[in-house]
Amino acid sequence: MVAAKSLSEFELEMKRHEHLMSQLLKMDTLKQSRFNDLPGEVKALGAWGGDFALLSWNDNPDNLKAYLQKKNIDTCFSYKSIVKY
Repeated sequence: MVAAKSLSEFELEMKRHEHLMSQLLKMDTLKQSRFNDLPGEVKALGAWGGDFALLSWNDNPDNLKAYLQKKNIDTCFSYKSIVKY
């Protein structure tokens, strides 16, 4: 994921890792269980309990906030707000 040069490469690596972990843990991925309609990818963070996740989104951030609010998720941090470069 660190070496990805584009969002699509990053998403591919997210998906690959989630698939491997899903097989190892014998659990659905977070995308399968909670975000199956997300037009992007989902990477579980932490202990795969769904408490924290990394979502890729290539659209207006307000649309993501609306999407998450429909799922009763109010806390969301943008990449630019947590990564200082």
